[in-house]
Amino acid sequence: MPILSPIGRRAPRTRALVAGMYVLLAAGAVTMAWPLLEMCGGSLRGASDQRERTLVPAYLEDDAALWRRYVEALANESLDLAVANLDADAISFERFPEPDATPAALVDAWEAFLAGDGAAARLQGLGFIRAEVSRTVPLAMRTFREELSARFGGDFARLNREWGTDLSGWSGFHLQVEDRNSRRNALPPGPFSDAFLEFKARQPAWMCFDFSLEGFYRRVFLRSRYGRDLAALNRAHGTEHASFGAVPLPRRAPAPGGARADWELFVREIAPPAFVRVDGAAAPGDLSAVEAARLSLDTVEGRFRDHLRARFNGDAAAAGAALGQPVVSFEAVRAPLAAAQHRRFAAAAPAIRREFAVRNFRTVVDHVARHGRGLRNTAIYCALAVLCALIVNPLAAYALSRYRPRATYAILLFLMLTMAFPAMVTQIPAFLMLRDLGLLNTFAALILPGLANGYSIFLLKGFFDSLPRELYESAELDGAGEWTIFWTLTMSLSRPILAVIALHAFTAAYSNFMFALLICQDERMWTLMVWLYQLQNRSGMGVIHASLLVAAVPTLLVFLFCQRIILRGIVIPVEK
Repeated sequence: MPILSPIGRRAPRTRALVAGMYVLLAAGAVTMAWPLLEMCGGSLRGASDQRERTLVPAYLEDDAALWRRYVEALANESLDLAVANLDADAISFERFPEPDATPAALVDAWEAFLAGDGAAARLQGLGFIRAEVSRTVPLAMRTFREELSARFGGDFARLNREWGTDLSGWSGFHLQVEDRNSRRNALPPGPFSDAFLEFKARQPAWMCFDFSLEGFYRRVFLRSRYGRDLAALNRAHGTEHASFGAVPLPRRAPAPGGARADWELFVREIAPPAFVRVDGAAAPGDLSAVEAARLSLDTVEGRFRDHLRARFNGDAAAAGAALGQPVVSFEAVRAPLAAAQHRRFAAAAPAIRREFAVRNFRTVVDHVARHGRGLRNTAIYCALAVLCALIVNPLAAYALSRYRPRATYAILLFLMLTMAFPAMVTQIPAFLMLRDLGLLNTFAALILPGLANGYSIFLLKGFFDSLPRELYESAELDGAGEWTIFWTLTMSLSRPILAVIALHAFTAAYSNFMFALLICQDERMWTLMVWLYQLQNRSGMGVIHASLLVAAVPTLLVFLFCQRIILRGIVIPVEK
């Protein structure tokens, strides 16, 4: 029979009351679901979009937002590398612009030049290998590590021994970002670098970028000297450039003045020797004693202009007609760096979007898989915790309910008093006791302190008291022993409440972190929560959110599997 009769529901006040109840329930559902949705959205984000206030990251729907994330990953989260090699003006990845409209013929000419110039192709860099800001494991880094792990059979000590490296481990495995625009960031020679260069040559075009020495000169070097003050640069150089992007990098030293001083400083101290020539020959390591008139630059952009000059026999007008834009002189042609990169991006947009959506989760799963002993320890710990909870607590509650000793309520009060002390208060005494017993770094140390639970015994006793006494009397008349009555009768009728106890024991064991770390300080005994904590300490917010979602999956699956039994455990004691 319903609480409200059909006639009573028609009253305006009753309808308003029911509507208010539904509004409150809906508000409660939203407040419970919103943090979970925020966590789901946060697990898909990186450094450039972690401050977005939307539940769904913009890059999943918007190609412009995906381009910004792509540039961030391509430049290995280095803004200087991005603005230099894409020759773009940006103050952050959140505001990184899409390239201006560029004739397709010019981009085709650039791609054809790169395909035919082996030296230019070798000067390409590899993205997706470092994430210092978002602190995740990008695609190229992850793939290279997997290849090395397969090559050395997962033996990191063997890799260090054979290649003479001192890398700390697979989880702490990092690669140095190539920056061929600066002589200070060259890869050290050796078998490790050779393996990386061979790996880079096999990667798809959208994961690689073209180094631009001219872009580095304009966007990084000059900005470091003049800030964003274009007027100060024009005064020093005696020019009238409309933007930093219009500042050229001459092949040879300009006329004496501010521009020449900057050019000489850049060539002598900043530009890598691979781009510097001394009267046409390769440059030595020390350029301080070489006359400026003998110095020149051999950049990829300069070779591209020479390629166009040879292709069109020095006819600038013909080049302009073929390339789809006016060409005043070949020296004024700018390499379409950003447009070419955007074309590669557009061709691989689905794969890029998929990589950003899963890479935080891949980082978590990879970390957990490389520490598989944590999964084993957690499975054993949870199984033992549930088994002991389903044996010790029912036996104690059965004794109190079946035999009703005089001190029953005093015992229950004592058991309930244990709930008054937070777990943090008892951790140190428990540690000292287990240390004196010699049980540290064992499963016994994890199980014994929580073997009996006061609240579980109290809950079970209440449920056992609700069972009909006639059943016990009938079982005794039939000659059943005490163990048969307990196991066959009491435990069979108590499955709902036992499911609640089992879920509580599983949740407590699975989520146990601080006590597990305190009692088991040996890495071989660490549980999954401890390993995830170690991962979170060196990861960004996206990986942290992903790890929390991954950690919540087992508890969610157990709850969904047992929900009918759990609901019966809530309803039946109330009805009885």
